[in-house]
Amino acid sequence: MELVVALGLIAFKVALLIAILLLLPLPLTWVERKIAGHIQQRMGPMRVGWHGLLQPVAD
Repeated sequence: MELVVALGLIAFKVALLIAILLLLPLPLTWVERKIAGHIQQRMGPMRVGWHGLLQPVAD
């Protein structure tokens, strides 16, 4: 029984790590675009979604 719990915990940790690694680029891309827009003194990607929040999905 302890083996099943240990394997379940390992599987949960692996799934959580994969989810984080797959979803992390979405907000990081948005932040990168916002910073680049401020550095270049231009508006960021405002055409897709509210304040560019849906831009990574559109890409």
